[in-house]
Amino acid sequence: MRDTANRMATASDNRSRGEAVGALISASVLVAANLVTLYVLYLAMAISPDGSWDVRQSADNVQLLSAVSGVLAVAVAVLTAFILATRWLRSRWWLTAPAVMLLCSAVRWLFPS
Repeated sequence: MRDTANRMATASDNRSRGEAVGALISASVLVAANLVTLYVLYLAMAISPDGSWDVRQSADNVQLLSAVSGVLAVAVAVLTAFILATRWLRSRWWLTAPAVMLLCSAVRWLFPS
């Protein structure tokens, strides 16, 4: 009887350890993906024309980087939804960062100059 109880306790410990490792890896992947998206969004926000001759080119670059950061934000949101569905991470707050970055990308894409 004790042997069965010990096996069940060991299986439970292994499962909780596996969930902790899964949560750590998932959080690391999401933080890295959000940072990459944030960097591309920063580039879109930081671009400004060098002079009157550069207005159109810089606006095109802003729109391109805004679109790329928007696509990345959607991809990160899908990845976050998958990770939340697997219950490795439980907080829905993980979806806030991609949503805010998607909103900022859309605003910057609409107003490139």
